[in-house]
Amino acid sequence: MSEHQRPMFMDSLESRTFLSVSPAAHLPAGLGQLTTNPTVQADLKQLRTDNTQLRKDTRAAHKALAADRTAINTELASFRAAHSDFNTTLAPLRTTLKADQKALRNALKDNNAAIRTAAKNGAKTLRVDRVAIRAARKSHDQSALDAAKSKLKADATALAASLKKLRDAAKTEAAPFQTKIKADRAAIQSKIEQLDPAVTPLYAKLTSDQQNWDTTLSADRTKVAADVKKLTTDGAAALA
Repeated sequence: MSEHQRPMFMDSLESRTFLSVSPAAHLPAGLGQLTTNPTVQADLKQLRTDNTQLRKDTRAAHKALAADRTAINTELASFRAAHSDFNTTLAPLRTTLKADQKALRNALKDNNAAIRTAAKNGAKTLRVDRVAIRAARKSHDQSALDAAKSKLKADATALAASLKKLRDAAKTEAAPFQTKIKADRAAIQSKIEQLDPAVTPLYAKLTSDQQNWDTTLSADRTKVAADVKKLTTDGAAALA
């Protein structure tokens, strides 16, 4: 979809906030046994309540930002219909943006390939470790089980460190390209607003709504994360 059809300058909320609506939870094994523990049950209730609110706000944010984008697209479609040179005027700026985006993709090819290879090999190693754990349990060999668990933990830690290093390198590699792309997009939006001043307040509303929803969803996620932490702590204490 081209730049004048979809405002492409306001995507940070979607990319940062909408990928997942709840933090990863590492709850203690056996938590399901605590169906009568009032503290754990209260924690679970609070987690469900806050997670429901997070999901509700996420849907509302999607709807609100979609409406803002529709308003911008409608205005630009009307302006474009009345000004046949609109696309021609923006063409050089769009060409620059596309070239810089392509340069970013090319620059990250090796990084992405290395990340995929490391993730694939690491997942294979962890599967082998889990097979060893199951075999040790089946044979009732506590010594082998302890060793297998230790190896799984060490391999998982090593994989996480390896992927972080590779992703950090990719982020560093991408930074100068992303700076150029951000400038390209700003230039396009500036030119659009210069050509059609009526779109400026619509862009401003999208920016304001996005910032407000970002704040709301960040607060929601903080609550859910706190719920998960409390449930984990209380569950572990109840199982001790």
